[in-house]
Amino acid sequence: MSAIAGLVDAAGQGVDPAAVQRMLDAMPGRAPDRSRLFHGAVAVLGRTARDPSAGDRSGAALCAAGDLAVTADVRLDNRADLVAALRVGDEQSDAGLILAAYERWGDECPARLLGDFAFALWDDRRGRLFCARDHFGVKPLYYGVAGGRFAFASEIKALLTIAPRSVSEVRIAEFLVGLPPEGPATLFEGIFSLPPAHSVTVAGTVTRLSRYWQLEGSTPAGKDYPEQFRAIFASAVECRLRSDGPVGAMLSGGLDSSAIACVAAPLVARSGGRALPTFSTVFDETPAASERPHVDSVLALGSFTPTFIAAEEVGPFDDFDDILAEQDGPFLAPGLATSRLLYRAAADAGVRVLLDGHGGDEVVSSGEGRLAELARAGRWFGLWREVRGLAASYGEPAWPVFAAHLEHYGPRALRPARKLAGRALRRLGRARVAEARPGPLSFVEAGFARRTGIAARCREKTVTPPAARGDERQRHIRLLSSPLIPSAFGVLDKAARSARVEARYPFFDRRLVDFCVGLPASEKLSGGWPRLILRRAMQGVLPPSIQWRRDKLDFAPLFARGMVKRHAALVDHVLRDDRAGVGHYVDVAAVSASFQRMKQETATGLDIQIVWRTAALSLWLRRLERGAPDAPVISVAS
Repeated sequence: MSAIAGLVDAAGQGVDPAAVQRMLDAMPGRAPDRSRLFHGAVAVLGRTARDPSAGDRSGAALCAAGDLAVTADVRLDNRADLVAALRVGDEQSDAGLILAAYERWGDECPARLLGDFAFALWDDRRGRLFCARDHFGVKPLYYGVAGGRFAFASEIKALLTIAPRSVSEVRIAEFLVGLPPEGPATLFEGIFSLPPAHSVTVAGTVTRLSRYWQLEGSTPAGKDYPEQFRAIFASAVECRLRSDGPVGAMLSGGLDSSAIACVAAPLVARSGGRALPTFSTVFDETPAASERPHVDSVLALGSFTPTFIAAEEVGPFDDFDDILAEQDGPFLAPGLATSRLLYRAAADAGVRVLLDGHGGDEVVSSGEGRLAELARAGRWFGLWREVRGLAASYGEPAWPVFAAHLEHYGPRALRPARKLAGRALRRLGRARVAEARPGPLSFVEAGFARRTGIAARCREKTVTPPAARGDERQRHIRLLSSPLIPSAFGVLDKAARSARVEARYPFFDRRLVDFCVGLPASEKLSGGWPRLILRRAMQGVLPPSIQWRRDKLDFAPLFARGMVKRHAALVDHVLRDDRAGVGHYVDVAAVSASFQRMKQETATGLDIQIVWRTAALSLWLRRLERGAPDAPVISVAS
């Protein structure tokens, strides 16, 4: 539990330490037990954190050595290698290791670190600040310039104490259509998120953003891929067990969380003889949709202390004003209210660190890039077998995907025929969708869409057709490089920290990511089985019913029913009475049609997102109008 913040005066006039303390105080959810400040001539660095036990040197720390000082929110996983390479004592904290690494390798030091980190280092000799964020953006770091001062912090709300900010209409448009901000951009003008695998250097009035690492993947040695995966995965889990308090795990009954729980439980038992606390959501009022049988099959295997949360008892807009304050504005996670229940249940059980299977789909990969590889090689029967297997897993028709590859990669001599065949097969796959459904821009107010250019942004980010995605490695790298990855980490981090819990993600271990990206496509998809390497690696670890599970619960219908059951009056009020506010941004009639389909249980996933985002935006705009103390300045269209 930790937070960092700081100020540097680019003009060399010095910084008021009280301003940095106010920044830290603005982040009370990130362990306000104790704070420390470093006072330099033109820089002040701060941190707030619980004091770790002697056995845990991670968390937030503030270290100074000679002309260097660093404040860091960090957990390093390659401590032994760093201690040996840097020739320092093992008693050194993780922040102290960052200082030593900077002295040895300079700006290249972040690439040598394994783990999750966000840090800011003041180099008095060179009169500059050096900040860096981990490879995938697990730890947050925001920055901006106000009044000639460069400010950084773990949360946006801390930066809002330095200077008021306006909100970008373009970012509002992106939120409505489901696009995360690109690169450093945030919802607020002049506040930036340091991208994953990047550093920012501030020297005087010059700010320079640099990438220190590029995901490429490493080709595994040997052919014992499942054994290698299991060893790397076990190490990733074990590294994330280091804590100054009890560790728990989310357990949904799916492949990813179950794998983490089954690997973590014996490690926890060996270290202290404790049972691993697990936290699961269940839908006992809707038994057909409940994951309880899968969760129970995992619990039967090991030493666990389970906690079950009734998901029907929470709606997406419960405590929403608190959530908006926590998240610093609207966010792309409609199911967050349920995740917050799990975080709070973990905190109530005394858990300080919660292992989360988030990211397993992206890191392991379903191997869909193999489809293009098979098509390019003319292996049509093999392609059909894999397409059918994926269709069975996702509950979608196989014909459209096969047709797209046939049209794109079929023999040149048959080009006219393959185009006709492709169109016919796609029509066959779409035949069951008879009535018109809204498009991603259909509910955005026309003038607002033109003003923000959101249509062009959507076209730019339109998903590439499956047949044109390149090979599996290229597709996998694009997937892991999506701005959705750090955006999701930012949302989850704020929610977990507000409950005084730190979420950790074993799948986003750099070693595991490198290994998975470098695997042959046939290790990710074969025989119609997506994510094959994880399934094979978990032989004897997972219950077979989960190891070879194809289905994945679609929460959208449950979410829609919950919103209609618990929040119909709220949504109706938004659509009826807030036309002067949210009506500047959305076509209220189109949103009302989507909500009517939700009430009739005929809504698509896009309908549900349209209604949720519209209501979320309306509630946020009203919060701004009320003048909430942490609310930014915003110019509402007239």
